[in-house]
Amino acid sequence: MTSPNCRDCDECEFDSRHPGGSNFLLGDGSVRMISESINRDEYRRLARRSDE
Repeated sequence: MTSPNCRDCDECEFDSRHPGGSNFLLGDGSVRMISESINRDEYRRLARRSDE
């Protein structure tokens, strides 16, 4: 896993046509834009239930 809108990624990575990031639907029903420049470790933690 790299970052949203990674130029070197394939179709298995998150991607959108929004400049600067990708929109994500979160478990609480909210939608947030995640920046392309997000820290890789923080990006990975967002995909987990616990913050480990």
